Amino acid sequence: IERFAVCFVELRREAFGRAPITERRTLGADLSPMVADWHFRFARFLQDGGDTAVARMAGQRPRVPPLVRAAVHLESLADGGWQTVGATIESKWPTHGLVKAPPIAPTLLELCDGTRDVAAILDGLKGAGLVTDEVGMEEVSLLVEVLATAGALELPACPHPPRPVRGAAGNAAASGAVGAVPTV
Repeated sequence: IERFAVCFVELRREAFGRAPITERRTLGADLSPMVADWHFRFARFLQDGGDTAVARMAGQRPRVPPLVRAAVHLESLADGGWQTVGATIESKWPTHGLVKAPPIAPTLLELCDGTRDVAAILDGLKGAGLVTDEVGMEEVSLLVEVLATAGALELPACPHPPRPVRGAAGNAAASGAVGAVPTV
């Protein structure tokens, strides 16, 4: 076998009419029906949440889940100094996501501790001197939404599914618990 694909097809029938949603995603290494379900719940959340990122993120208090990585990109200056020009944010659960983000992203992630809404995050960015008054709720809400779509932020309205139980060798197959999740 040279290549193979694993695919989940989820069909849902609802008693009331809605526009159909088609989600095509590259999932992470820990594929499960719960992850596929999260993708559809998140897509439905975005579809039903309003016409703007501000409306969809209203009242949400995003938090950074475990294992999100942030790489800061620097550019050398003529005087020998360095300037931050961006960041790459990577998530592994519930999806493998990679976002090329603006220089404010690492501080934005630090502010996303589950206690602040987008307005408070914007205030924190302004307080740190990272954004001007020209940056508003729409821009910060959109960045939060993009990071949440990539799995780098978790929203209360659409929590991430539990991670699979890991065996001593570092994978679920080694423990005989493929697809198993911790009980709460």
